[in-house]
Amino acid sequence: MNNLLSAYFQRLLKSRLYWCLLGLMILSGIIIPILAHREMIAYGTDYTLESRLVWHFLIIGFIVAIFCSWFLGTDYSDGTIRNKIIAGNSRLKIYISALLICVIASVILVVAHQITIIGLGTWLIAPFKTDIHTISLIIGISILATITFAGINTMIVMINQNKASSSIICLVVSLLMFGISFYVLSVLFSSDMAHSDSIVKQIYEFLNIFLPTGQLLNLINLQTTQATEMIIYNILILVISTGTGIMVFEQKNLK
Repeated sequence: MNNLLSAYFQRLLKSRLYWCLLGLMILSGIIIPILAHREMIAYGTDYTLESRLVWHFLIIGFIVAIFCSWFLGTDYSDGTIRNKIIAGNSRLKIYISALLICVIASVILVVAHQITIIGLGTWLIAPFKTDIHTISLIIGISILATITFAGINTMIVMINQNKASSSIICLVVSLLMFGISFYVLSVLFSSDMAHSDSIVKQIYEFLNIFLPTGQLLNLINLQTTQATEMIIYNILILVISTGTGIMVFEQKNLK
């Protein structure tokens, strides 16, 4: 599997798409604190570093979907996966190496943005006002949610040989998850649900924490009271998506 990972890393270093996405994340980490600093000086706006750190939670699912679908989809369109099997690599190793490269690449995107905005934001805005434990949970769970996104998108791409349809499906799935999470959150904040103890409310509360998109929306509001559940659900989704992807990929007839 080391050879497979080495080949993936070489492709990653040559990927213009990945460098563009990485540049976008770093650039946004530079621009956001600069704009906040200007507004603080010009209008006396009171910004916190916490409020600026979490903006990428709204788009990271789509960023990961774009990268995974195009990067892994190229293996099918170029016939690389068949060549890897012919060369004697097992399908399990091929799948795991694909998952690992997507996870590593996606985490680098998030961490690069966070390091940039924290470094520059501490200077231009202000140091964190929230305790370090809460900040660590927010950053850690956001990274874990990013890994979950990578696992879901890897599954979609590895069981679908069509690069174009994989890209569309990955983006649609990300959009659906965010749409559901926004809707669930709006319902939970509605007056009808405020004092309700119904089973329907419990279902909505479960979806709000179960979906990685719902977790990120909660983290935007610095809500970490259910951090343990968030971690467990992320791991559960990653295990289920990876297990399903491996089983289907093992039986797939590669054209």
